[in-house]
Amino acid sequence: MPRYFVDVAAGQDFVADEEGSVLPDLQAGRCLAVRALYEVAGECGLDGDDRTFTAIVRDEDGETAYRACLTLTEDHQTGVC
Repeated sequence: MPRYFVDVAAGQDFVADEEGSVLPDLQAGRCLAVRALYEVAGECGLDGDDRTFTAIVRDEDGETAYRACLTLTEDHQTGVC
């Protein structure tokens, strides 16, 4: 089974996955990336600013195989996004 690496960026902060995960296929890597986005977004919160989080799945050769972004937006005036 192939090994995939999921790197996560939150603004200027970037965490590279040095270990990777052995997964059955890229679809499993995509699921792992999306879960990582929600986890990081929940930990970081908004801090009053809009935030974009990015997860990048790399294959064993270091090539980007998948990229996903999650943007959180907050509206203080209406309370509705």
